[in-house]
Amino acid sequence: MLEKMGAIVEASGETRHRMLVAEYVDATGDGESALVIAPTHAEGMALTEDIRDAFKKSGRLGGHECVFIARRNTHWTKAERGDARKYRAGQVVQFHKAVSGTRKSKNGVRGTSGGYARGEAAMVLREDMGHVIVMRQDGSQAALPLEHAERFSVYDTRNLAVAEGERIRITANGYAKKQGRPGEKPKRLNNGDIFTVESITKDGDIRLTDGVVIPKTFGHIAHGYVDTSHASQGKTVDRVFISVGDESLKAANRAQWYVSVSRGRESVKIYTEDAETLKAAVQKSPERMSVSEMMRGDPLVGDEPVAKKQRPRLDMRRLARYLKDRMQDAYDAIAARGVWQQRITREREHRHVR
Repeated sequence: MLEKMGAIVEASGETRHRMLVAEYVDATGDGESALVIAPTHAEGMALTEDIRDAFKKSGRLGGHECVFIARRNTHWTKAERGDARKYRAGQVVQFHKAVSGTRKSKNGVRGTSGGYARGEAAMVLREDMGHVIVMRQDGSQAALPLEHAERFSVYDTRNLAVAEGERIRITANGYAKKQGRPGEKPKRLNNGDIFTVESITKDGDIRLTDGVVIPKTFGHIAHGYVDTSHASQGKTVDRVFISVGDESLKAANRAQWYVSVSRGRESVKIYTEDAETLKAAVQKSPERMSVSEMMRGDPLVGDEPVAKKQRPRLDMRRLARYLKDRMQDAYDAIAARGVWQQRITREREHRHVR
């Protein structure tokens, strides 16, 4: 059906990406909402660089860029987070639960030392004799409390260039910089939200077009041009562009394909190296999931697990179809039971008459 619609484009390597980027730039320039989907992060990052280059040439991104330290969750298990040998210099540790310190007296003043507040972050410096030494936000060095590994997450870091006009995605829940009247709560930043950058402030923070300011130390940001199939769930746009190179075929399956091609209201276009190979790849079934997992989809958006209250809305059509099928099964079972019950009753009555 997609082939008959002219939605499949076969091209190789750089040509495939160049064609997709050109159509995406035209679509967004005409005021249409558009989304680029790639099955893997590797292909998504390559497409992002191509899109940013095209936007720079067209003047849609400011000429001056600022570099921020972006974080990406390692998703280590508790055991892995408690193993000092796994840590590398430059990683960031952030506490989602506070760790109490010890009360000590220094120069006659009693205070707390060694504790970590909720939301506090520290940078890994080195591993030393089974201890992980980190630099805290005040510049001091301390040993990471590995015995409380359930209270923090570990992030790899990379440089992220951000310019005026940039589209950025929030990759973990957090809060914007506090502004306005005293006592007013800062705006909440939700995992998966996409914003447009208005400017970089003189303090090096990111000001968005709605006036909200993201602190330069926030870290949980990424470019917002390309989504994976899982991250695109719940999003609907005018036009969707899907790139599936040979390197992404292993990540393609029936569920991923359904999500990707159903995001566009008006049109969908798929760019692939070989249509027949892609057709075979998307007929594969994904790994078996429980009913709740199937209804919920992937609980990851961006890099952070989404809290239960923040999970994307269910695809109501899939849910309705699933419930309809289950109700039909139940009805058939009840009907069959009634038929057998009636037959048994008639036989008993017949024997009684005889």
